[in-house]
Amino acid sequence: MQPNELLLRERQRRGWTREYVAGQIGIADAKTIGRWERGVAFPSAFFLQKLCELYARLPQELGLFHDDPPLYPCPICTHSCMHAFPQVIYDPALPLSQKNVLERQTLLRSLKTCLCDQELPACAALYGLPGIGKTSLAITMARDQEITAHFCDGTLWASLGPSPDLVALLRHWGRVLGINAIFLERSENPETLAMLLRATIGPRRLLLLLDDAWTLEDAQTLQVGGPHCAYLLTTRIPALAYYFANIVSFQVPELSLEESLDLLASFIPGIREERYQSLRPLVSATGGLPLALCLLGRYLQAQANGRQPRRLQHALEYLSHASARLQLRMPSAFGEPGATCSLRECIERTTSRLDVCALRTLAMLATLPTKPLSFSEEVALAASVSVGDGATLDLLVDAGLLEVNDQGRYLLHPVIADYARTCHKSYGG
Repeated sequence: MQPNELLLRERQRRGWTREYVAGQIGIADAKTIGRWERGVAFPSAFFLQKLCELYARLPQELGLFHDDPPLYPCPICTHSCMHAFPQVIYDPALPLSQKNVLERQTLLRSLKTCLCDQELPACAALYGLPGIGKTSLAITMARDQEITAHFCDGTLWASLGPSPDLVALLRHWGRVLGINAIFLERSENPETLAMLLRATIGPRRLLLLLDDAWTLEDAQTLQVGGPHCAYLLTTRIPALAYYFANIVSFQVPELSLEESLDLLASFIPGIREERYQSLRPLVSATGGLPLALCLLGRYLQAQANGRQPRRLQHALEYLSHASARLQLRMPSAFGEPGATCSLRECIERTTSRLDVCALRTLAMLATLPTKPLSFSEEVALAASVSVGDGATLDLLVDAGLLEVNDQGRYLLHPVIADYARTCHKSYGG
């Protein structure tokens, strides 16, 4: 076999010894580096990835490009896979930008700064209530011109949920990256697939978006990028956001009253000026939750289509009932084709994971003043006496259903309170 002049030259021009390279990539015997440079041995997919990361070079730039791949090669080492790798990655799973979405410029600017200015690989996270707009913000980030220019090799998108099929998600990414389908099918577990993807991505600059994560283990399994990639995670679980991204975690706030009215008026132009006073209590009941406002807007849009004031007035009266607002449905912007969503279902994805004690405590807390007002822990414990304790309150906080401000006081969102009063009223006494 011919000596690998390229691999040898990359080490020598940096002034590195074989012992140094071996230590950096985790090889116990530095003689292995010499065998690779002499061409008498070839690194495995794992160590090929390590070499690519260390030298910041593609396999062909290191002379590590085989025509006859082994059974489980690094995909970027094969001609068929290398030619299939697109110049810029476009992931068809990335949802389209939605209409009737208010851009939160301050939050977006902070996110851009963290993702673009941090030392790579960078991690950031968005967390907040169900329906607060985390996914919409992530989509906006993925399609932002500055972000696409910075992460010039493209974007990968994964929608996780409570029980994700990690193998299916990784294989999808593999197809997007141009990995040969044979190699993807031979890899039957997330660990092997993650290794193949990581080696394929190599030194490329990608943004990987992990939407609706529920466990740290799931998120970490999808961290398959190289040293020049960044990650943006969305979750309704505050602790998960901090575990994943540390201080680069942003709580997505509710919309202000003015922003809420603007969003509602985007469905029915002119309604704000004509019916401001009648809309105000309805908008306040949503607590600035974008999903709730979009559901209201779509319903009012349909009722106002006939331009009959009486019909619109009846619609406003109907929506004054919390049970009616919770049951409204609209097509899901991010789910399977034909899927619909409601406020109740969105919240129940979280409450279905709680025990009876936590549900009863939540129902009793719903009798207390809602956000923006707050209440002390003593009041919370008194309201849920004989049912919950401090640990139960912690469970609700960790689930993202109950908030704690800087003074240690609790806040309960109006929509969460409506849900608890309506759907678990038997627990509330």
